[in-house]
Amino acid sequence: MNTVKVLTCLFFIASTQEWGFFGHRKINELAVYTLPVEMKVFFSPNQAYFSRHAIDADKRRYASSFEAPRHYIDLDQYGNVPFDTLSRDFRTDLRNHCLFFLSTREGETIEVLPDSICKSLEFKNWFDTLAMDFYYEEQWLVPLDLSFRLDTSKYRIQVLDEFTEHGVLPYNILRVYRKLVQAFKDLDATGICRYGSDLGHYIGDATVPLHTSSNYNGQKTDQYGIHAFWESRLPEQFAKNYDEWVGAAVYVDDIQTHIWNILVESHLLVDELLTTEQQVRLQLDDELEYGVEERNGRLISTQSDTLTVLYHEALNGMIEERYRSAIHSLGSLWYSAWVDAGMPNLENVKPAFEVNSADKKGRIITRRRHFE
Repeated sequence: MNTVKVLTCLFFIASTQEWGFFGHRKINELAVYTLPVEMKVFFSPNQAYFSRHAIDADKRRYASSFEAPRHYIDLDQYGNVPFDTLSRDFRTDLRNHCLFFLSTREGETIEVLPDSICKSLEFKNWFDTLAMDFYYEEQWLVPLDLSFRLDTSKYRIQVLDEFTEHGVLPYNILRVYRKLVQAFKDLDATGICRYGSDLGHYIGDATVPLHTSSNYNGQKTDQYGIHAFWESRLPEQFAKNYDEWVGAAVYVDDIQTHIWNILVESHLLVDELLTTEQQVRLQLDDELEYGVEERNGRLISTQSDTLTVLYHEALNGMIEERYRSAIHSLGSLWYSAWVDAGMPNLENVKPAFEVNSADKKGRIITRRRHFE
């Protein structure tokens, strides 16, 4: 790709960050139709809320450096399908992908902790309880436990997290799901709306193949901008022709496995998605790849209509299938959370009312660290 193309792609990315909001909003809106009547008494009056707030998770990246890793996982960092180097338990996988150093109180690193300590039950208990309390600190420095037989007044353990930067999306979906179950139990309208909306966003992310790859924007294959192209421009242009009726929501008895199945299905499409785009471009002359269109009162550079149509056709229904999968999976997880909460009566739960406020403006923080 020549310099002109690179600059064009970068301008396209910067100009269209919010195009992806269309897909997230539609997924949340349409998932309401999959629910049983007993849930629609609450979800239908709040349907506009679920749709409008489907993008809240993205907006939080303006304010929190902890948010970005919740939207993706680089599965290619963990071998091949079925990625059995990962236990699927967050604390276990985090602990297994951290380095631990003995450090003085003054911050001087002395030595790497030996496996004889790191693999012990005492260490596991220390990590899962005391160490996790310090997870959000800029420097992950944790007091020692007396069971380590070291001078707790002189030393502490420094943790180097090599896991979170590669994304925590599946663990985050499970976290939000559990919060939604509790909100149903409490008949908490605000919680149901908040966690239900967020769950829709993260499920939507999980069904996008590039959210499962370290080559998330084609930067490793000279395909800069393909993320927004696949996830935003194509659905916005062609979703009106998709079959949006996906059937009724179903109960999912193993939420964790269901989440990971979605991600693996998405990941298996990454190579096809990238290769197909390369093949389509080879059919076109350079001047036919990009065009200019007016959006929000200004001209922007974007993929040409010719390239857009050819790529969508060559994908042979991939985007529609992932779009429909997101709608049905979200409806099924909403339904499952309600069932797991004991199927509470939602008929008299008052709709949640939102307070109008201007969206925060600022720099999106994308430092790939931290998870709640």
